[in-house]
Amino acid sequence: MSKSERMRRENIKIRKLRRTVDLTCSLLYQLPLTPELAQNIIGATKKVVLTLFPGCEEEFNLIYLSRFDRILRERGIEEKEPVNI
Repeated sequence: MSKSERMRRENIKIRKLRRTVDLTCSLLYQLPLTPELAQNIIGATKKVVLTLFPGCEEEFNLIYLSRFDRILRERGIEEKEPVNI
């Protein structure tokens, strides 16, 4: 596989990642949520992200879980502990 083909495939994965995270943020902002439903949505997002980028669980937790947790706090959908999927 050529370098340009690898770059193209990586760019496709990055676009899928962005769309997935953007959709998740939209859902967390807009849906009437229980803490359990919010965790299910975040868990499904994590599964998709780790399928695209295996082995990047720590990065997901650092970057995206904090963003999702902030959204839930803004909406008043908090649990005693931060979201931890």
